[in-house]
Amino acid sequence: MQGSAGGRVVVIGAGIVGVATALQLRQKGWETIILDRQEPGMACSFGNAGMIANDVVPPVAAPGILAKVPGYLMDGEAPLAMRLRYLPQLLPWLYRFVRASRRETYERNTRALATLLTRTQRAYEPLMAAAGAGDLLRSTGALQVFETVTAFDGARRDADFRRSLGANIEEVAAYEIPQFAKDLAPVFSGALYRPDIAYVRDPLALTTALHSLYLELGGASHRVEVERLEHRIGKRWGVMGRTSEGSDAAFETETLVVAGGAWSTGLLRGLGLRIPLDTERGYHVMLPHARPDLRLPVSTAEGAFYLTPMNGGLRLAGTVEMAGLSRPPDPRRPEAILRRARRFLPGLDERDASTWMGFRPSLPDSLPVIGPVTGLPGLFVAFGHGHLGLSLGAITGKLVAQAVSGEAPEVDLAPFRHDRF
Repeated sequence: MQGSAGGRVVVIGAGIVGVATALQLRQKGWETIILDRQEPGMACSFGNAGMIANDVVPPVAAPGILAKVPGYLMDGEAPLAMRLRYLPQLLPWLYRFVRASRRETYERNTRALATLLTRTQRAYEPLMAAAGAGDLLRSTGALQVFETVTAFDGARRDADFRRSLGANIEEVAAYEIPQFAKDLAPVFSGALYRPDIAYVRDPLALTTALHSLYLELGGASHRVEVERLEHRIGKRWGVMGRTSEGSDAAFETETLVVAGGAWSTGLLRGLGLRIPLDTERGYHVMLPHARPDLRLPVSTAEGAFYLTPMNGGLRLAGTVEMAGLSRPPDPRRPEAILRRARRFLPGLDERDASTWMGFRPSLPDSLPVIGPVTGLPGLFVAFGHGHLGLSLGAITGKLVAQAVSGEAPEVDLAPFRHDRF
């Protein structure tokens, strides 16, 4: 047991994972402090596609991915792009990524992800109800559309495997697509409908609502950029950083949770931990005046982005760019999303469009790291959720709160160990 409820826990990270973790620790009676350099939800949690996937989502590293890597390196507008200048830094991650795409490993990792994903909505519901945010959730299902017969046939085969793990996936013929999304152009070969998927109409509002509930319950939250962690004598942790005003800040705690997304490994490296995290830079285009007749989110398989009807208009969000944390956004990425969206939705209203880029924290096997850190008592990790950060925020927080409190987590955390690499 790492401690008793009522002790102090410092949670680094105010994205959806960090906030959901701190909230559920606070509900268990822990004195909890959130530290982040930004306001809650303003990093990756701000700009995602809003999906709460609660069935079976396959890892990005899938069989056949190796043959596609050269194209990813050469085509800057590919749905998954890898920057040549970043390749030397990316190679260790890429090597593990390709190894994870082997059929046996892919299937094992898909099963592991399913143990989390099948609990996503159940984990969120009590938190949303307590925060008064239940109206943000829409249980509409989601539609994945395919432009080519080849892509559709491949997805149908993979759907059979996902159904064997409990996923509810229905095949939709091309002529049936207007029943779900009337305004989509007739340019698709078919679709897959996932009726158990939900989505959030404003991801930032969800994170903000959960954070507000956390504060109401007595939790503390500070704008601090954490710069260094220290493991001290007597099972104590020191957390040092700077406030948003530029002054020094220091905290001491027996229990520390690192949920800092793409910035997590920079902090852990100072403790001698080497976790192969990189960033999948994701983009979105927000169209505030676009109101197409889509009764559910639609994702394009070949384009690798979602068209999600949100409170603030239509959000086109997705794609992957492997280029690290320091390079500026690539304007070709949102433009490529828009070009495809124009073909799918003729007459799309693009007035007052805005673009955004965020850093998805990604591990090569698409599994997050969740749970205690071996050899460093009192240290827990909760990051690396890739495309599934919003989906997995509540269940990750629940599992970490259980582990911190000395309870047996309801999911086997072995597949998500930090040292599995």
